[in-house]
Amino acid sequence: MLCILNLFTEHVQEVKMVTSRTEARQTTRRAVLHAAARLFEERGFLATTVRDIAQQAGVSVGTVMASGDKEALLVELFDGLIEERQQLAGTQALGVNVRCDADVVAVVEPFVVLFGERRHLAQSYASILASGRHSSVVFADLARRLIAVFEQILTVCGCSRPMEVRKRAEALHAAYIGSLFIWSATPERSASEFLAQLREIFAAICHHEEGDS
Repeated sequence: MLCILNLFTEHVQEVKMVTSRTEARQTTRRAVLHAAARLFEERGFLATTVRDIAQQAGVSVGTVMASGDKEALLVELFDGLIEERQQLAGTQALGVNVRCDADVVAVVEPFVVLFGERRHLAQSYASILASGRHSSVVFADLARRLIAVFEQILTVCGCSRPMEVRKRAEALHAAYIGSLFIWSATPERSASEFLAQLREIFAAICHHEEGDS
């Protein structure tokens, strides 16, 4: 009986130690991410070094690298911002006179605003994803969600034959992503100008004859 109690006590202690180490790693990771976010905002992504992040977080360079290189940190931080906006995707009610160009623009507008608010970081984020050096589960998930919403809009709009809805929704998304990444690298163009351009692009993909709904 005493042996069993000793084994149980040792197991509890081991669990506590593992939990404590896990919590410590999570606390350190949050500190690293917070430091990176602050420095990226203040100095810019390119001007910030891993050593800067380590000093700001009060940890070693090796500890920062264990959380991810500088690019991985930016992707994780920007993914968090995108997740905050994801809940807005597809929440707007579709009216009676649905038009793909206007309604699709309304769906992506929160993400365009995000890129506009953090243009320099967005440019680095887009460059990292386009290079393939790092991937984003959040960005991939958002792509699936946006395409599904685009399909819904196209179906309600009735501008596409049922067999073409999926392909046209994917075309809208491809046009949006390509345009978004290009726009992130052209700081002289405002978000409102870009949204107006997007509407023209979407209208060309989902053409409506005059008088169509």
